[in-house]
Amino acid sequence: MPSDLPRKIVIGTHHKVGTVLMNTIFRRISTVLGKKYINLQLDNDRFDFDAYDIFFDWHSKFQSFDDTQLAQCIGIHILRDPRMVAVSAVFYHQRADEHWLHVPMPKYGGLTYQQKLASIEGFRDKLLFELDDHAGATIRDMQDWVGRNYSWCHDYKLEDLMTDEGLDLYHHMFRHVGFKGGDLLKCLIIAFNNSVFNPHFPDRQHIRSREVEHWRDYYDAELIDAFKARFVGAVENLGYNWD
Repeated sequence: MPSDLPRKIVIGTHHKVGTVLMNTIFRRISTVLGKKYINLQLDNDRFDFDAYDIFFDWHSKFQSFDDTQLAQCIGIHILRDPRMVAVSAVFYHQRADEHWLHVPMPKYGGLTYQQKLASIEGFRDKLLFELDDHAGATIRDMQDWVGRNYSWCHDYKLEDLMTDEGLDLYHHMFRHVGFKGGDLLKCLIIAFNNSVFNPHFPDRQHIRSREVEHWRDYYDAELIDAFKARFVGAVENLGYNWD
C-alpha cells in the first residue's frame, strides 16, 4: 500500500549516540504501522528510494541519497554530550562483541581494538585513547553534522530523550516527521516501551546506566584541557556547556 506519510523519514545517529534506541523504536513503528523500513548500513545494497518510507543511518552520512531525494525527506538526528560519548566508548568497547572490535589491526601491532583498549592501564589513559581514536571520530562526525545546518532535520539530545517521561519530546519528534492521530499514539507507546525510564525496560548490553551521567564524574582539569585541545568548540557547537 502507498505510504500516507507526507514525506520520507530519515533517522541519523552515531556510534554510542542513540543508535540502538532509534533503530529499535522506528523499526517497531514500521512494523506496527505497515511502513517500509531500511537500515542503510545493513541493507544498503537494496537501497531503493521509492520503495521505502523510513531510512535509518547510524553514521548520519546518507551517502546513498542525492539532493533531489533529500529534498523529499524529513529528518531526525540524535546528538549526545561529546564528553560522554568517549566515556561510554571506554566502557562499551571493553566488553562488546561487535565484529570490528575483534579484528586484528596492524596499527595496534596485531591487537584488536578491544585488546588494545584492554592493554591500556587506568581509565584516564583509556579515555585519552578513545578521544584520539574511535570516539574522537564520532565527535568530529557530530561536529560536521551540526555545521551543515540541515533545514529538513531536527536535532534531539539523547540525554533529553532518556528523561522524557512525559513523552513531550517524543511527541514533538513524531509530529515533526508526520505521524498524527492514532498512529501518533502508537508511536508514543512504542517509545515508552523502549525507553530507560520505563520501569519494565529490560537490562541490555548497550545500556550501562538508566540515569543520565554527568561528565564531571569522569573529567578532571587535565582531561578537560586535553578534550578542549582536541575538539575546539565542540561542546558549545553541539549545544552543551562547561558549567
